[in-house]
Amino acid sequence: MKELVAAGCSFVEGQSMVLTHQYEKKLKNVDRDTAEANRLSKLVSDGLHYKEVNIANSGSSNERAIRKVYEYINKNGGKDKTFIIGLTELLRKEKYSSQSKSYIKWRNTIFFDKVSNIDVLDENLFKLLPSSFLFHDIVKRDNLLSKLKEYAKLDIMYFTDIENELRKLSQQLNMLYAYITSKGGKLLVFSAMMEESDKLKLDFDLFKMPLGNSWREYMHSYDKFYHFSHHPSIADEHILSKHILKVLKL
Repeated sequence: MKELVAAGCSFVEGQSMVLTHQYEKKLKNVDRDTAEANRLSKLVSDGLHYKEVNIANSGSSNERAIRKVYEYINKNGGKDKTFIIGLTELLRKEKYSSQSKSYIKWRNTIFFDKVSNIDVLDENLFKLLPSSFLFHDIVKRDNLLSKLKEYAKLDIMYFTDIENELRKLSQQLNMLYAYITSKGGKLLVFSAMMEESDKLKLDFDLFKMPLGNSWREYMHSYDKFYHFSHHPSIADEHILSKHILKVLKL
């Protein structure tokens, strides 16, 4: 059976629907089963009569999405598979911890937003920084918060350049596209949260939203209640799935 494999952040994972849209009284939180049954990848795979495989994860970076697709192909092959990647915020990163022996979700800006003390950090670290409890324990054990904040500040000041990040991501996606094609698969890439997606230099066509450069911008164009800090609702998942199905069926 053909497969549709989806990678990205919470917008693609679909579980964000469990916690989203409290701002509109008509919409209530949904349970996880309902969320999974109505997420983008499930709707698109059902429309194509493919098996759904969702390897997205909340808080992930574009680096992680690309890495997970490579890992999936290396384990399962790429023939008769359609891969969908929803690009997230450009400056989200992925680092590998030599201490925890695991990949860590990394956002420099987390240290300059809500995190101001170790108690707040304890609550948010699992979701916004690491993907393992071990790293969380190491941060507490070695009292690394102040050092991590300084590291993040230096990284932003001296080692972060938007043009270079766009160039690097373009290269990574082009290489992935060539690899998937060589394995007999297909790739569709769209912007879930990446507002700079129109500046990518790709060897293939990026899926274009009906309006705006990202799914967030598209939702904002037709939903007066939508705010950029919110996730897609069930209705939003169905709307975008129809547009993507039209492209894939062609």
